[in-house]
Amino acid sequence: MLFQSHARLLGCALLLVGGLLLSGCATMQGSSGDFFDGEVLPETVATSGPALESELLERAIHNEVNRVRQRHGLAALAWIEPVAPLARAHSQDMNSQRYFGHVNAAGEDAQLRAARFGLATTYTRGPCQLEGIGENLYATHRYREFTLRRSPAQEASYDVDWKSADDVVAETVQAWMTSATHRANLLSPLYQGHAIGVVVGDQDKIFVTQNLVPGAPALLADGGDAR
Repeated sequence: MLFQSHARLLGCALLLVGGLLLSGCATMQGSSGDFFDGEVLPETVATSGPALESELLERAIHNEVNRVRQRHGLAALAWIEPVAPLARAHSQDMNSQRYFGHVNAAGEDAQLRAARFGLATTYTRGPCQLEGIGENLYATHRYREFTLRRSPAQEASYDVDWKSADDVVAETVQAWMTSATHRANLLSPLYQGHAIGVVVGDQDKIFVTQNLVPGAPALLADGGDAR
């Protein structure tokens, strides 16, 4: 499953006033109900899969995104550390609150969440002023498929085709690249940095949030509220 949101251009001299930086929102494959309420592995089986470390996945996705950008003649995105807690918190919220989307239960989109984390969302680049934070989302299972087997005594066993860390990284970036709106975010020359937040969540699920910014974000004077 994947989602995308966009930043907008406030104005750039006289040529781009009111124009959109990016627009559109991709739809997920399947439904969130299927993703959260479908058949799941028992916890004892789900925790027996290969270990996946969130921070290593984040950096690997960061590197893969930049390999793709450089293949398209674009500058690499800088890792913007102040944006990382924003991305990680949204992935964790989707996991704990069992939803998938840009807007949380409090009605906050990426821009409002960024402000709560003390990040300004307006950027000045030369004569241009840009507002907003781009966001790509992806959610997946830790396995490709599993088979439930029962013995004559009705004892259950599971054969699970687990994904490796490399599989998760490749799948995430490929999903973004095959969606027109996600691809537009990922390959936009107007974004200069980003951070990735990965949560290896309950049972067998993985949540990925990518927040993209047109520059290094300034911190709000009051420091925001990063609860």
